[in-house]
Amino acid sequence: MVTRSQKAPQRAKSSRTREFIDVDAVAGDQPSSGETTILDDSTYVDPEPSTQDNVGESASSSSTAQNSGADTHTLIKQEALAQLHSHDMDTMSRRPKELIKALNRLSELGLQNYEVPLPNIVVLGDQSAGKSSVIEAISEITVPRSSGTCTRCPLLIKSLVDDEPGAVWRCKVDLHRNFEYYGKTFPRSMDKDVIFKPWVANATPVVVPFMRVDNKDDLRDAIHRAQLALLNPGKPSASYASGPVQAIGDSNGLQCEFTPNVVSIEISGPGMINLSFYDLPGIINQTEDEDKPWLVSIVRNLACKYIESPNTIVLLAKSMEVDPQNSSAARLAQEEGANNRCIGVLTKPDRIPRGDSVVMWQRMLSGEAFTLPLGYYVTKQPSQADLNRETVTHDRARQLENNFFASAKPWCTDFAKFKHRFGTVALQKALYDELVGRMVKGLPNIRQSIRAQINDLDEELENIPEPPTQNAQAAVNELVQSFANQVAKLMEGEHPFNEWRLTWKSQRQSFLNNLTTMRPTLRIQGSLDTGLYPNQIDLTADSDDDEQSPLPLRIAATPVVTPSKRRKVEEPSTPRQTMPRQQAPKTPTHNRDQAPPKVFELDDICKALNDMSSSDIPREVDSKALDFLILESLQEWDRPTDAFFQSLDRALRVQLRGIFDQTFGAWQTSELYKKSWEIIDQFLKLHMTEQRETLAMHALNVEREKPFAGDDQLWDHHISEALVALQHARTMRRLTIYANEKADVTGKEVKPSELAGLKSKPEVAKIVTNDPYRREVEVMAKIRGYYKIASVRFYSNICLSLQSKLFKMLRLSLRHEITIGLGVFADDGKPPHFLCFTFRTNLAKGRDRCKVLLEEDPQRAEQRRVLLNKRLALVEGQKCLDDLLDKYKDANDDDVDSMEIC
Repeated sequence: MVTRSQKAPQRAKSSRTREFIDVDAVAGDQPSSGETTILDDSTYVDPEPSTQDNVGESASSSSTAQNSGADTHTLIKQEALAQLHSHDMDTMSRRPKELIKALNRLSELGLQNYEVPLPNIVVLGDQSAGKSSVIEAISEITVPRSSGTCTRCPLLIKSLVDDEPGAVWRCKVDLHRNFEYYGKTFPRSMDKDVIFKPWVANATPVVVPFMRVDNKDDLRDAIHRAQLALLNPGKPSASYASGPVQAIGDSNGLQCEFTPNVVSIEISGPGMINLSFYDLPGIINQTEDEDKPWLVSIVRNLACKYIESPNTIVLLAKSMEVDPQNSSAARLAQEEGANNRCIGVLTKPDRIPRGDSVVMWQRMLSGEAFTLPLGYYVTKQPSQADLNRETVTHDRARQLENNFFASAKPWCTDFAKFKHRFGTVALQKALYDELVGRMVKGLPNIRQSIRAQINDLDEELENIPEPPTQNAQAAVNELVQSFANQVAKLMEGEHPFNEWRLTWKSQRQSFLNNLTTMRPTLRIQGSLDTGLYPNQIDLTADSDDDEQSPLPLRIAATPVVTPSKRRKVEEPSTPRQTMPRQQAPKTPTHNRDQAPPKVFELDDICKALNDMSSSDIPREVDSKALDFLILESLQEWDRPTDAFFQSLDRALRVQLRGIFDQTFGAWQTSELYKKSWEIIDQFLKLHMTEQRETLAMHALNVEREKPFAGDDQLWDHHISEALVALQHARTMRRLTIYANEKADVTGKEVKPSELAGLKSKPEVAKIVTNDPYRREVEVMAKIRGYYKIASVRFYSNICLSLQSKLFKMLRLSLRHEITIGLGVFADDGKPPHFLCFTFRTNLAKGRDRCKVLLEEDPQRAEQRRVLLNKRLALVEGQKCLDDLLDKYKDANDDDVDSMEIC
């Protein structure tokens, strides 16, 4: 048989918590036994009967199977241990005191400002909805009731039970300065991002201890003073902790009339309930002072900010003396999607207007109207008549409240079935259960959020390390060496550092393509290409097409009656009209980084050969004329060369900047970062300029000086290849001209299928192949052949120069250039023997220089300070949760150790 030792009851007895009065017993529906429902943080809750039976059956079965009392003892203890550890969350729910303490600590650390999903309670209601009375009843404190108080500052009220021997009531009042007041200096650039203008959120929340209160009667004044301290952010907070102070309603002495900063009130003592919640200003639709309409929007924005989190429980106060559909607070909660997180509290039940039907309130309590998934509760606080008649303590107020619901109609009659939702105690328990339940359920997410943010902060802090206090020279040298090593690997291009090799391949291929596209072309029809068909009179047939576009053949799709009609229908103009002699040639489309290809005319080539020839032999080609025409095709190489170097420079800088930021990024705000990139930038400019303006220009001038083919076989190959293509194009063009002239004379169109047969006729073949521009075509073949040789040679020389000089300098000399430029070793960077005076002097200068290089600006230091503070808060929060879980684990272990076998 499994029994409990006496340890657990003793622990329960010494840790008594607040007693919740059984409403049913007070109302008289239960036997008056005087029993109370105790929420005890330590009381052991026995398992369900079925669970006990199962454990017993398991023990009996094991005993029978093993025939050993010791084995039975071990088996049952193991099962009980597994059962307890599988109910860690249930244990937390039964022992919530530490949970609430942990929640308060996490809130105090400001983790809710870091998007850690902390559950909390926010009290929301219209002005005069009885919200303050409910707060006082729940927390057993009195809040300031002077005019304007509740519209100026949120309150965070934390209540903790302390039933240790000798414990007394005490309160700690702190100021949570989550926002900084800018006043008239508010920057306009922040207008769109700030919802509490002129208050701007602090990067790190600040908690300022304000007062300690040991007497409940002094708490109202302490809260009043704390609010004054927040409403005057320009004055020392301590000056409001003592001495005479003004009333908040007197706005003349206030620096500002509203603050989103929070007054934190932490109360502990015997008989308190474990609960914490925010009290927000009452929702208003207009202000008493017409000059302060901004208060309406600020109060609304504050409410929206506090209830937007899906982990927030909203205690929605509605007065029963007004129509519930007129509640601005309820409307706001619905608009913000918080209805499913609202617990409704109906106040002033004694003020339902006479003659009003109670059906609406019945429907609300039963969930049929103005539905809230968490339901409604009803509380009755002492009336002014009660307060005038006697001094009403908290316990007396609860007694009066219970008497009211037990005797007053319609509460004891029509509403009797809802009595479990009557009274402050029932409301406290509902809030308490909901908060603890959400905390238990959300604990894994809270822990995960904290861990994830700590990891993110660690990564971020790695990028902004603190400047080294010692050996700054070694730190700088290590950064430079790391950068130079990565650049060297990039230039070498071995896998996996082949990104630049692939980029370089793409760059040079683009350069070669641009040069190839500029290869000169020939307009393959000249002035002599006319009168090919016998009896054809002077018909000029100039064309704008190149060798790849023969003159279009005019072909009849259907039989026609007369040539003249056919030409009118199918060819609105004559060849002379469609191909005028003086028409400007069409320019092929080309890349903007390259010049258009040089277009040669047959007649222009003929004229140049004739004019420059010194021979009297007809149709002889002078070498000077050929050289002149060849060099003409190279005149526009500057444009693709410039485009190549510009593109290469951009690509190289992107690669180097990526490595640079990866290496030096942690020191982005230091002089080291700025100066190092300036050195690299100047290095690139110097060597890229040398390549473009000296080496590339020299290669270009060499190509333009005098044609040189070098390889005879390659020369013959390219000429032959170009000549075949040009001759074929000429033949097809002259054949097309012959067919068109024939159609003009005979009126009979030539079909495409007839064109090949026409060429095979000897008389036609003789005419079209007897090319009057044979010499010019051969010269053009040499121009195009040479261009291909020269362009590949020029491209190769440029690329080889870059690889052998610029890339080599980046691979071998970059580290030296940066080190010398930064002054890491002072002077020339080549220190003499380490024993000499010069070396020691340079070394000292280098150390001092490196310290200066690593100095950070105030903005970077502040950024790191903010991140460190945030990390410190998160780490403290993580420790708080670890301690919490350790306590519950220890509690479970104690429960197991206390089990005996009888």
